[in-house]
Amino acid sequence: MEFPLPAFAKTHFASGALQGGFLLPILVLCYRMPINGWKALLRRRPDMDSLVATGVTASLAYSVVSLIRGSGAYYFEAAGMILCLISLGKHIEARAKRRTAAAVEKIINLAVPEATVIRDGKEIRLPAEEIVLGDLVVVAEGERCAVDGTVTEGGGTFDESAVTGESIPADKLLGDSIISGSVNMAGRVTVCAERVGESTTVNRIIKLMEHAAAAKAPIARIADKVSSIFVPAVMGLALFTAAIWLILGNGEAAFLHGVSVLVISCPCALGLATPSAITVGLGCAAERGILFKDAAALECAGKTEVLALDKTGTLTKGNPSVTDTVGNIKDTAYTIESLSPHPVAKAVCKAYSGAKKLEAKDFKSYAGKGVSALVEGKLVFAGNRRFMSEQGISLGIYESDANRFEAQGKTLLIFASNGECLGLAAVADSLREDTVSTIEKLKDWGIKTVMLTGDNKNAAAHTAEIAGIDEYHGNMLPQDKVAYIEKAREEGKICAMVGDGVNDAPALATAALGISVMDSSDIAADASDVVLMETGIYRVAESVRIGRKTLRVIKQNLFWALIYNVVLIPVAAGAFVALGISITPSISAAAMSLSSLTVVSNALRLKLILKDK
Repeated sequence: MEFPLPAFAKTHFASGALQGGFLLPILVLCYRMPINGWKALLRRRPDMDSLVATGVTASLAYSVVSLIRGSGAYYFEAAGMILCLISLGKHIEARAKRRTAAAVEKIINLAVPEATVIRDGKEIRLPAEEIVLGDLVVVAEGERCAVDGTVTEGGGTFDESAVTGESIPADKLLGDSIISGSVNMAGRVTVCAERVGESTTVNRIIKLMEHAAAAKAPIARIADKVSSIFVPAVMGLALFTAAIWLILGNGEAAFLHGVSVLVISCPCALGLATPSAITVGLGCAAERGILFKDAAALECAGKTEVLALDKTGTLTKGNPSVTDTVGNIKDTAYTIESLSPHPVAKAVCKAYSGAKKLEAKDFKSYAGKGVSALVEGKLVFAGNRRFMSEQGISLGIYESDANRFEAQGKTLLIFASNGECLGLAAVADSLREDTVSTIEKLKDWGIKTVMLTGDNKNAAAHTAEIAGIDEYHGNMLPQDKVAYIEKAREEGKICAMVGDGVNDAPALATAALGISVMDSSDIAADASDVVLMETGIYRVAESVRIGRKTLRVIKQNLFWALIYNVVLIPVAAGAFVALGISITPSISAAAMSLSSLTVVSNALRLKLILKDK
C-alpha cells in the first residue's frame, strides 16, 4: 500500500532529493575541506577551511531539515557552490615547492663523478668521493674540475659561469684558484685539492638548495587572517541569536534567524576574494610574458621591498663585447684574433668585422696569457698585462687608458709589435637597453635595488653607477648571495631576487620571490617563482606592478565580501523585526550571491586597471 503524499510535498521532496543527489559527488570529492575546517575550529585556530565547514554545514543541515519537513526551502546548491568555488581557488594556489626538488636534481649534474688524480707519480681515475685534501687533480681541456684548489702546474682558460655567473672565461695560471664545477675550455692544469667532497662549492650549492626547499614557507592567505576573527564571531552570533529567540519563546524564529545569520555569512564571497583577483592577475601577467608559478608568488611580488639583482645576463646582455678601442689596431686585431677560439677573440672579431684581414702565419696560443702570430711579416702579440710584461713590452702612452679600463672592471686586451704597444681593446658585458629605466621605476616605487655579482668589485661599481643601483656587492659566491638575502629576511624585509644562472639558483630559492630572466639555465628557472619569457628586465618592474594592483583588488574584495555581513547580519538576526524588516534564509542566500557577484566584477575590473600603465 503506497502512502499518499500531497502534490506539493511530492514536488518539493523530489526537487530537494534531486538537489541533494547532485551534491553527493561534490561532498565525496571535497570532503577534506569541511573536515579540516572543523578540526581547525576544535583546535581554536579557524582558517579558510573553517569558513567552508561553517557554510556547508549550515546549508546542508537546514536543507536536510527542510527536506524532512517538506517546506521546500533548500540550500543544497549553496553547499555545492561553496565547495566548488573554494576548490578552484585552492587549485590555483596548490602548485608550490616541487620546483626546488627538480632544481636540486639538475644542479647535482655539476658535481663531477670522477677525476684524474696523480698518485705515486701516476695518473689514475678515481671517484670524486675518494679524492682527499692535498691530492693533485689533473683537469684536461673540456673537463669539469672536481675540487676547489690552486693551480700547481700548467695553465688554462676556465668557464666559471655555472658557479660565479661571470660570462667571460677566466685565465688560470700557477697560484690561481680553481672553483669546482668550472670547465677548462683550453689548456691543461694540475690542481692541488683544498676542498673536497661535501665542502666543495658545488656540493655547498646543493646543500643550500635543499635547505631553501625545507625552510621556505608559503605566504599565509589574507582570507585566513580575516577568518581567524570572522568565523568565531559569526558562529557565536548565530548561537546568540538562536538563544535570544528561544528565550522569547519562538523556537521556529530561533532556527530561521540562527540559520539566516550563518547562511548570509557563508564564505563564497570571502573565498572568491583572493582567487578571483589572482586568476585575473595571473592571466594579465601571462599575456605580458610573465609566468607566475603560483598565487603566493603574485602576492609576494606586490609586497617586495628589496630587489636583489645578478649582473651578468640579468642587468647586462651576458655576452662580452668590445666597448673601447685605443690606437689604430683594428686590422691587426681582427687578423690575429680570427685565429683564436677564445670568447674574447670572438668579441673582437665581431666588433672589427669590417676590418681588413691581413696575411698571418705561425699562430701560437699561450694559455692564460694571450696569442702571437706573424702578421705581414711582423711578430704581433695580443694578450694581458702579464703576457706583455714577459715580452718586455710597456704600455707607454696607453698606460692611463689601460688603468681607466681596468678600474671599470673591463677585460684589457693589449696589442704590440716590435717591442712597442700598438693599442688597446677593452672588453666588457654591456647593459641591457631597458636596465636604467627599469631601475629608475623600481626606485620611484620605493623599492631598494641591490646588485649581487660574482664579478670583481671594480666591474660591480662601474655597472652599479651607470645603472643607478642603490647598493652593490662584488666577488660574491652563491653562498654569499644567500647570506645577504637571509640577512634581509631577518631584518623583516621582503626580498626578491632576479637571476639567470646556476650560481643564482640557491639565492632564487631562498628569496621570498625568485625571478629568472629569459634564457636562464633550467636550474635557475626551476628554482624561481616567476619566469620572464622575453629578454629585458622591464618585466621585473611589470611583475611588481601587477602584484601590487592585484593585492589592492584583493583587499577591496575582502572589504566588499565582509561589508554585506556587517550590514546584513544584524538584519538576519532579527534585530529589526519590530520595524517590519526581516531576512529569511532565502533572502540571505540571495544577498550572499550578490556579494559574490560584486567581488567577481571587481576582480574583472583588474584587467582595465592593468591596461593603464
